[in-house]
Amino acid sequence: MIGREGLHLQVLLDLFEAAGAGAPRSYISTGNVSFSAADPAVHEIAADVENGIESVIGRREPVYVRTIKSLVEMDERDPFASTPFPDAIERTVSFMPEGIDPFGLELPVESPSGRLCIFAATHGEVLSVGRRVGGRSQGAGGFVERALECRVTSRAWSTVVRIVDMPE
Repeated sequence: MIGREGLHLQVLLDLFEAAGAGAPRSYISTGNVSFSAADPAVHEIAADVENGIESVIGRREPVYVRTIKSLVEMDERDPFASTPFPDAIERTVSFMPEGIDPFGLELPVESPSGRLCIFAATHGEVLSVGRRVGGRSQGAGGFVERALECRVTSRAWSTVVRIVDMPE
């Protein structure tokens, strides 16, 4: 959503700084921001940034926070080493809000088109893979949101790996 409706990168970074985030920075144009904060302040920072985004674009957009440590641990588990689609062209992690229990899903969950499959879940993320069927692919976000009945934010696995690999 960066660059749309007045939410430019610097505006987003300013919102994080105003919310109390230490040294906010973005290195990927998808709106991913890294920052430092004491654990108890993270939820308040996220809520303040959500309020700030709403004041800029006129609607509520959720902010999901993960520690670099948790992303590194996820990367080290190599979650896409084995997937239900050997011909997968997209590997996606969808982050969801706290308190959502994805374990009610009977995995794997395949989209009606056969283009997407949710194959793994943790307490904060679901993993999916996509493939081309009839020359078309499908983004994970909407399908995952319908399956979980909540809003998520989805990122290509390569984006998570790039964040993990970025120097601090």
